[in-house]
Amino acid sequence: MENEITLIVKATINTEDMISFNAYIAKLTTLFGKVNASQIGHYPIKETFVGDELPTFIAIFKLPGRDALNAVYETEEYKSTMLPLRNKGFKNLEVYLS
Repeated sequence: MENEITLIVKATINTEDMISFNAYIAKLTTLFGKVNASQIGHYPIKETFVGDELPTFIAIFKLPGRDALNAVYETEEYKSTMLPLRNKGFKNLEVYLS
């Protein structure tokens, strides 16, 4: 059995293109549902205590394993449709695996 993966997302939303952001989140939610990913938490950031960046939120997800991750991010749908939405919907996006 594969090891679970924790996906940690640090994001700054592009508030000038909420349509792209919302479309990306809706599609990602659907794809995450198909691979049995679950959201552990969503944390809006109010202030930066140490450092210079002020992301919009941190989100944490649990995925069943690398195959589930690839089933979302390595698909043609993600690359052709969702990647452009992601690039417009976020000013900055960092995703970490644990």
